[in-house]
Amino acid sequence: ESPEKEDDRQKLGVTHLFDLSDEEYQRQYLTYSINDEYLVQSQTPTNETYAKANQTELEVRHLQQIGSYFDWRQKGVVGPIKNQGGCGVCYAFAVAANLEGQYAIKYGRLYSFSEQQILNCDYTNYGCNGGVIANTYDYLSRTNGLGLTSSLPYLQYRQYCYNIPGVARVTGKQFAGSTSSTTIAAFLMSRGPLAAAVNADYFKYYQGGILNLGYYCSSSINHAVTIVGYGMTSTGSGYWIIKNSWGSYWGESGYIRLAWGTCGINSYVLTGIIA
Repeated sequence: ESPEKEDDRQKLGVTHLFDLSDEEYQRQYLTYSINDEYLVQSQTPTNETYAKANQTELEVRHLQQIGSYFDWRQKGVVGPIKNQGGCGVCYAFAVAANLEGQYAIKYGRLYSFSEQQILNCDYTNYGCNGGVIANTYDYLSRTNGLGLTSSLPYLQYRQYCYNIPGVARVTGKQFAGSTSSTTIAAFLMSRGPLAAAVNADYFKYYQGGILNLGYYCSSSINHAVTIVGYGMTSTGSGYWIIKNSWGSYWGESGYIRLAWGTCGINSYVLTGIIA
């Protein structure tokens, strides 16, 4: 077994979040709440997710042959890192990043979608006090869809709701239907960047490398992120490449690599479906 690469080794330490008390960190950043019904749904295979999984299962079974790395950023469908600031609206950033990817894959244009629209108008959630990803897709599918950041830039606080032109029209949502890393990897490859939930307790200390705290990291989820790719270490351990919404000075230029299945990351994974 070859030793792990130096830059794969997890680095924890003092970050720009370090001066926040645990209470402040939780209030500002760990606001994601979970609806148990959606949690069950996200892990229950449907005929469609089964078909999708089987279709790419062979590729995944031969990860070595297809290369042990897959990254949607290399395909030009992932926008720049954003920063939610002191407003706990991570669910809106996860949804916007997912839909930016869906739209770019389908229509060949990478837009920046408006988190502020979700913050203002998605009354199924709690604005800066957190929310549930699936609720946001439900809200968007009842309206004319998600508009552009250029129409409504992000302000870090909730305003009254007013209409902007919808660009990404959402017709529904689809869960990964599994907690299996390889099935989620297949779903990621076939569908694009995915919205997901995670336990981000230790993200406060993350500086780089592959975060792998095993059992030390709780699986109770409290933050929403976007999975944009995966990789394998030289010793064959898988990790997700995750886009966060805490600015580009956090983590690895705004990203984190997280060991497969740790910190609850495999428990709640989904995508919006656009028209």
